[in-house]
Amino acid sequence: MSIRYSVPRRIGLTPAWETIVPFTQSHTFKPASNACISLSLCEGSLFTFSYKPNQKRTVRLLRVLYRSDDEEDSERCMIVFKVACACPGCQGSQESRSHGECEYDWAGKNLVLKLRSGAMEDRSRMPEQKQVMDLCRDLAVAEHAWILNHLPRTYCSFELPPTIWTSQIQNHYSKKKWTSGMELRRTRGTNEDELKPVENLKTQKEFAQVYFDVVQCHHWVYTYLKILHRDINQKNIMFREKDGEKYGVLNNWNSSLRLHDADKSKDSENLPPSRSRTSPGNPYLAHEQHHRLWKGPYRYRHDLESLFYVILYQTCLYSSPRAEMCTDRIPGDDQLGNWFYTDDQDLYISKHSLIYSHRWEPPVKPFFSSFSSWLLHMNIRLFDGLYARTKYKFDNGEIPRAPKFGIPWPIPVVVQGTDKTAFDEDTLGGEFSYDEVVIAMHLFNDQPLEIRGNEWQQRLA
Repeated sequence: MSIRYSVPRRIGLTPAWETIVPFTQSHTFKPASNACISLSLCEGSLFTFSYKPNQKRTVRLLRVLYRSDDEEDSERCMIVFKVACACPGCQGSQESRSHGECEYDWAGKNLVLKLRSGAMEDRSRMPEQKQVMDLCRDLAVAEHAWILNHLPRTYCSFELPPTIWTSQIQNHYSKKKWTSGMELRRTRGTNEDELKPVENLKTQKEFAQVYFDVVQCHHWVYTYLKILHRDINQKNIMFREKDGEKYGVLNNWNSSLRLHDADKSKDSENLPPSRSRTSPGNPYLAHEQHHRLWKGPYRYRHDLESLFYVILYQTCLYSSPRAEMCTDRIPGDDQLGNWFYTDDQDLYISKHSLIYSHRWEPPVKPFFSSFSSWLLHMNIRLFDGLYARTKYKFDNGEIPRAPKFGIPWPIPVVVQGTDKTAFDEDTLGGEFSYDEVVIAMHLFNDQPLEIRGNEWQQRLA
């Protein structure tokens, strides 16, 4: 068989290390080698990984579905392959495959393989999506069974220990600022059901239902497991089709945090700011997380604010589901597209100005015109909550009356640590809560959307 060669291209298995390697379609890709190879050469190859103690499974890499855009950010490297079971039964004759003689019970399933690599990891948070999904499945019985339609299905997870240490890698890690509670992160993988991206949706109402499903899913996981997602963005909101119906799915829980783990930390600064695990200037973060003084704690309203920006970008930067995003950078312009290029300081100022703008009207594209009411409602709720917090702290003498950060009144209040006052920081005094968001979102174009759980069905009846 002829050997093909490739231009070096990192796939995130080993940060800062690239090579040119010979590869054949029948070659078995050995993950322990951490070889960095061309993605096109991976397709059609076999990937073997540990499934259970003393057990291994093999899949065939069919094609690349997703690759992390930030190749220089080794803490965020991710690649997703569409895969097929490669057990002897599935690799055998057409007759054996048609009878579903799969040794792994994976026959007929649409599977993906995710590989993630990063430099640092916080030990206080739950590291694996599979752990979160196992907890959810344990509770998803009887009236809670609906939640399984809105969560990723993870069949197994595994870890690949680093075995190649070049001088480049060592230099890369030595420049990191290590803190207590942080450790070296190894390459991890999961085998999951394939989900569909939102650009495959066709109508406004389908988008609305997916976003509404995500809010209901987030509320359930937070209410019953006290787990926060902490990485809500456009790529982590997907959907699955089942019996002809589309269900919104909140995907990728690898950055999640369980609150009882966070409470064990005496110093809130040990909780990693979101900026420490995302690219600088992440446009999906809640506005106060962009501030240099923000050190936590993370609250569920931060995830809700991130969802606000997801809807804002989708409806204002895309003319249709499959259109290219308009992010043309215009010097001196404060358009939304520029938020994907700017730094945290400018993002903080821009988002703060948007929230406090009395005449703001979302510049939604015609295709998404019906989302204006959602965006306006969420923006008003954010304004009312932040204004209420500022006024509360003024009245109690907790913050000075002079502008502190160079931004006109109302002063941006950056809360550090756990707030012991009577003001409800989780919901900004009840103004930006699950109740307020769900009440606004359960109607779209004056038509009710599907309510999945019995709890919300009773509260919205």
